[in-house]
Amino acid sequence: MGAGIVLSFFLISDPVSPDRKYDTRSVEIARNVLKHVNSYYLDRSKIDYGEMLKRAVSGLEVALDDVLVNFPEDGDEFTVRVKEKIRKFPGKVPSSSGELENTLGKVMSFALSGTDAEKDKLENIEYSIVDSMLKALDPHSAMIPPNIYKEFLVDTEGSFGGLGIVVGIRDGELTVISPIEGSPAHRAGIKTKDRIVQIENESTVNMPLLEAVGKLRGKKGTTVNILVSRKNFSKPLSFSITRNIIKIESVEGFDLENGVLYLRIRNFQKNTFADLRKEVRKRRGLSGIILDLRGNPGGLLSQAESMADFFLSSGTIITTKARDHSKVHSASARQPEYRGKVIVLIDQGSASASEIVAGALKNNDRALVIGNRSFGKGTVQKIFDFDEGGALKLTVANYLTPGNISIQDRGVTPNILVQRSLVTQNKVVYNPLPEKRRNVESVELTPADLVLKHIARTQDSAEEDEEPSPDESLTKEQKLEKIGEDFHVNLAVRLLEAADTGQMIEIARGFAEDHLEKIRDRIEETGVDWSYGETKNPLVSVETAPSETVFWSGAENTLEVKVTNVGKNPIYRLSAVTDCENPAYRDGELLFGKLLPGEDRTAKVRFSPRVATTTREDVIKLVFTNSDGSGSMPEETLIVKTVAEELPDYSYNYEVVDDGRFGSDGNGNGFAEHQETIVVNVRLKNVGRGISKKTVASLKNLSGADVFLEKGRFEFEDFGPGQTLRAPFRFRQSEKGEKAEFELILMDEDLRELRIHRITLPLMPDGKPFVSLPKVAVFKSRTEILGGSFEGAQIVGSAHRNSMVKVLGASDKWIRVEGKNSVTGWVPEKNLRIGPAGDSQREISPLDEVFETPPSVTFSEFPLSTSALEVTIEGSVSGRNSIESVAVWQKGDKVRLFTPGRKNAPVLFSLNLEEGMNLFTVIARDKKGMTSRKTLAIRRDSSTFPESARVGSLEIPN
Repeated sequence: MGAGIVLSFFLISDPVSPDRKYDTRSVEIARNVLKHVNSYYLDRSKIDYGEMLKRAVSGLEVALDDVLVNFPEDGDEFTVRVKEKIRKFPGKVPSSSGELENTLGKVMSFALSGTDAEKDKLENIEYSIVDSMLKALDPHSAMIPPNIYKEFLVDTEGSFGGLGIVVGIRDGELTVISPIEGSPAHRAGIKTKDRIVQIENESTVNMPLLEAVGKLRGKKGTTVNILVSRKNFSKPLSFSITRNIIKIESVEGFDLENGVLYLRIRNFQKNTFADLRKEVRKRRGLSGIILDLRGNPGGLLSQAESMADFFLSSGTIITTKARDHSKVHSASARQPEYRGKVIVLIDQGSASASEIVAGALKNNDRALVIGNRSFGKGTVQKIFDFDEGGALKLTVANYLTPGNISIQDRGVTPNILVQRSLVTQNKVVYNPLPEKRRNVESVELTPADLVLKHIARTQDSAEEDEEPSPDESLTKEQKLEKIGEDFHVNLAVRLLEAADTGQMIEIARGFAEDHLEKIRDRIEETGVDWSYGETKNPLVSVETAPSETVFWSGAENTLEVKVTNVGKNPIYRLSAVTDCENPAYRDGELLFGKLLPGEDRTAKVRFSPRVATTTREDVIKLVFTNSDGSGSMPEETLIVKTVAEELPDYSYNYEVVDDGRFGSDGNGNGFAEHQETIVVNVRLKNVGRGISKKTVASLKNLSGADVFLEKGRFEFEDFGPGQTLRAPFRFRQSEKGEKAEFELILMDEDLRELRIHRITLPLMPDGKPFVSLPKVAVFKSRTEILGGSFEGAQIVGSAHRNSMVKVLGASDKWIRVEGKNSVTGWVPEKNLRIGPAGDSQREISPLDEVFETPPSVTFSEFPLSTSALEVTIEGSVSGRNSIESVAVWQKGDKVRLFTPGRKNAPVLFSLNLEEGMNLFTVIARDKKGMTSRKTLAIRRDSSTFPESARVGSLEIPN
């Protein structure tokens, strides 16, 4: 936002050798960044070399599993631990950027020479820690990697060479959301919902969107060949399309009733102001303009200044305060190009350049602003290009709207704050809690001139929460129809009938009263007396049912609240809203209405907490209000325990199939070869205790054009505990390459948690084909059954000594066998004694199927709520493979690290608790990269729990 989109990525470096020695000279990226920080960063007082060093070194914890950094609060040294090796470094605050670089180089030399991190992680480590270092300055300063920077430049330029289609990922497939009218793709016949299955010679199955967009874009006049699948196509069709210059529309204009022009501004790029001026100039006799900046993340500051100046003849547009000077950007002395009435629409997504325009027009009394408080991005970032193709985004200034009003973290307050109300038997949205903003709790937010509550147009459909169609997929007529149904736009059209801004506010007050009456009618339809009267000295008693509240995650839960008027006077329009640290239980509203003395009423509120990974306890406050807010209202407190649902978890194995099964095409020898169609037949097992309502398994190609992925996604519903399923992924191998690499990604759609595993298959130009060999064999010793005929193939099973199996065939020195239970796989010939079929009367033995299974971590009882300052957690970790690390994280900081190096080990550690909810994430990783993740939720509340604590247990399923 501002000078660019908020990005928190890091650049990609040249490969880093594990034994590389780092010193001041070799930490070049850090030195380059620090030079820019020292020269250009907005606030010298925020350049804290000590904090920057801490953030950078702590970034190693994130990048490397086996690294732990400890900065004592009071100490002259900090420690870096790599596995079991510990080294101390000077903890004094660096006096210069040179000292920071020197210490950072020594830390990196120690950490990287002692870790066995994968090579691709080492290639990123220098740049990731620099990105972490920048977060000590502010959230918006960041490193931009080359691929992201390239897209950023396209966004701000406003045009690029391409096909003219808006694309997205739908169900793992590259899908056309909409072709741009008149574009090369549109003329070629590309349609909405087309699936682009191939770009040139590469499959798009599970291809990242950014990568696909990069392949579709190119220089004007060049040609790109794509293969397109469509619902009524018997097979995909090939399209050869010549690229042309595609203009990104940041401004769209629509003529509304009574001569009103509606202008939708998506972002601020190089052509934004020119497009806006063109839209206005081609119309005559306008009665007003609606400037819609909702969801506009910002962009180029110069374009925002020009747009504000278009409507202003005098006054300050913005004051930019850099490190050593301030600059006032004022409207030009000439008459504005448009002198008519203006209404600006904003919301929480309006940021940076959007806020500059809204603030300038509002604070100069030039426009009425309607909607919700904006994002609050009041800083300016400058982009510094780096030789590697990436860039540094650094905060160099902040800006103030007219009247020297800062919007950083506070946003622009609209003149008319619009609140959407919903009243049904199941849900109420009427009187939400005051807005809370991070970092500005102590600052009172400017109130709006008017709060306008409006009832949802269709109450029942408003609850369905359906995903709307993106604007890019709509025709001009459909967009106009959507605009016509927009409450904010309709309100603005009505208000533009007024003579001036003051009259608009008064007219809006009348609208507000009308809508309050509609809301009152809707409330009374639910059986609540919402008549108005003066409330004097309200006094109530409150009971909740159940008194000890237990809710279940992933389910709808009901809380009943009974309120009795124990005072002497009637209470009118009594309502309550829930406030809680857990957002699942915040803003639940209950309406009680009018209560005479002695009268009681019960109201219900429903909560549907998302599927949780841990059981926790929260405090819910009931905040009461009445007709006029007079008198003292109680703030009832109750404790709710959320019980985690039994969760699924995944284990897997896979075999290499080239024998015709599952659409494969090869010589059947269990080895991937050039020009074969190979199936990676993945067997999934749910080793958790819960059902996965929807599991998505996908295979991501990491080998580029040498591999063409034909089938890369499977979806499974109601995947139960202990159940096994197949996902036969299929790809074609070219004539090149020494190996085929993939990422196997397993995801539960409700939890949105991923399991990612690397699959590498060696390739050979020409191997010996499979030969059928109907015999039997006996194992000489306990033997692992492999999913392919090569060393290092995935283990899919095991056989005991002297067990008998069928021999299906052979390839060179490898034998394919099958057990009684249909488990099949490959073993070296030397492990078997082979005889002719039927030479033994012994029964064929079953084979034990083996899965790659995540570690199991089990903890003894621990407190869910306590008054203690510290708790001790005790448990154990075990797995099929050696456990390499068990890390405990709190607020992005790795606070504990264990490196057992064996299959079974106890774990014992203490955790410091802060007041309120403490969330600790425990991650266990084994030698093969399988991980288990779980969250410990422990609430510290000394006032509520002076002596005892509730207890719970935690288990990461095996």
